[in-house]
Parts: sequence; C-alpha cells; structure tokens
Amino acid sequence: MSQVKSPVTGTNNVEKIRSINVQKLISGYKNAFGTDVSHFVNNKDISVYRCLDSDLLFYEPRDAAGDGGFYNELSRFDWYYEENKWEFDQALEFITSNDRVLEIGSGEGAFLEKASKICKEAIGLELNEDAIEVSKAKGLSVEKRTVQDFVRENGLFDVVCSFQVMEHVEDVKGILDASIKLLKKDGVLIISVPNNSGYLKNLEFSLLNMPPHHLNLWTVDSFRTLEFFFPIKLDSMRFEPLRQDHVSGFVASISKELTSSNLIIKLLYKMFMRKKLHNGVDSLRSSINGITLFTVFRRQDQNN
Repeated sequence: MSQVKSPVTGTNNVEKIRSINVQKLISGYKNAFGTDVSHFVNNKDISVYRCLDSDLLFYEPRDAAGDGGFYNELSRFDWYYEENKWEFDQALEFITSNDRVLEIGSGEGAFLEKASKICKEAIGLELNEDAIEVSKAKGLSVEKRTVQDFVRENGLFDVVCSFQVMEHVEDVKGILDASIKLLKKDGVLIISVPNNSGYLKNLEFSLLNMPPHHLNLWTVDSFRTLEFFFPIKLDSMRFEPLRQDHVSGFVASISKELTSSNLIIKLLYKMFMRKKLHNGVDSLRSSINGITLFTVFRRQDQNN
C-alpha cells in the first residue's frame, strides 16, 4: 500500500494518477516567468495523486512547495495580486457590520481593505513580507503568522476566508481544522480556488497549476466531501464567469478534446475553426464557468 498520505484525511487511501516531467517544469517556469524553480523540484519524483476518500487531487512530494522568495518573484507581475477579484464581491455578501473577519493569505490587502469598510474588525494573516508591508501602509491589520499559530491565542470570528490559497498549502487538514476552530457556531467559512472540475482539467501542463506554485487541485466533488471530515456544512457553491483574459486557455482546453483522436480534424481545426471557436467563446463567456470556484460553509456542532 502507498505510503503517500492524503492532505485532507491523513490516510494512505490514495492512488497515483500521473508523473510530472520535472525538467520540462523547470524550463517552463524559466521561460514563462524568468524564475528558477530547480531548487524546489529538481531530483524529485513529482506525481499527481488522488485521495480516494475526499477526491482531492494533490502533488507529491509536499516539500516541492515554493517559499517566500518564490512568491516575491511572482508578485513582480501586476496580475499576481489583483485589486478586484470576482470572489471578493461574492464574499462581501456574507459579511455584516457586526462581524469579525479573518482572511488567511491576505496578500497586499485588497479584500481586507474592502471588508474593513463593512465589518467591525478585519484581520489578515500573510507570510509574504513585502505584501505585509503594502497592507500595513494601507492601515490594515495584518500579522505574519500561520492560522495554526493564530488559533491558539485569538477569539472567535464570524467569517474566516481565503482566496486562491488552499491550492498552495501543504497542510490542508491543519489549516481547515484551525480555520473551523476560529469560527463561531454557524460562522461562515469561505474558500475560493481554481476550479479543476472545469476546463483546467484538460490542461495537464499548466505551469501555475503545478509545483512549486500549486500543491492541490480542488474540484467540486472534493469540496462536497469536506463536510464528512470536518464539522462544517456546505452552504453554497458559485462559479466565476469566464474572464476575457482566460478565453484562450478555455479554447485550448476544448481544442485538446476536439483534436486528440483524429489527425484530419486537428488539421481542419487549425485551418478553419480555431478563430471562430475563440470568437464564439468570447461572445458567450458570461454563461461559461470560468477559473474560480467559490464555496461557502457553515460551522456545525460536532453532534450535528
């Protein structure tokens, strides 16, 4: 039986799905982002596994995760810490004026700034020192701590949230346990991640969806199973409409399915169909599920 353990359940009831070409990964990050990731992934057998209990897909080994320096390099790009994300507006619907709000992985404080204008108190946890400095310059309350450390000394919150964080973390179970402990009964746990039930599942070598950037590949089913392992109940699930800057990725995903089995279809697609498909998807993108999956859970008593 495999000694690899699920980051959700801690059991070894997992199966190997595929291996990753590490040298291709290293050269890909270098060419696309000018970033050397060899010290994170070199000489490692990086593979994708599935937890057979929770359906979470995850990468092994877990120590292939990037560090603060890696994220500082990526934060040089304007798109990395967006000021206005779709999921921010979704989350604000669940916050009231009397709430205490905790954001895990608050980045440069884009959401925290919005929440602090609505709620009684908003606190962020962040490990990127440069991002913390930006947040504090905005007058925001941000601490350089993990949620596992934070839970030992702090009271309860009405809302605990994370945006595009849970795909990065090694200790999924530890972070979820700590997040839930920080919630009042019926408190709201908000998690948004890339949706690997959507078009991302066809893009097997999408660099930023791989180590050292991502360690977990969340799907609709993997979120639905969480209430079997933690004292939470799924309240709602929403999908971001396809963004214009993601149309090309969506088309690439469709194209892979269309052209995977027939050389003639592949040729015809390249000659006549690709541009029409791109334009068609662009015109319909408001009705197409995009890259972000937004979930809301409610804390339950252990006896519920």
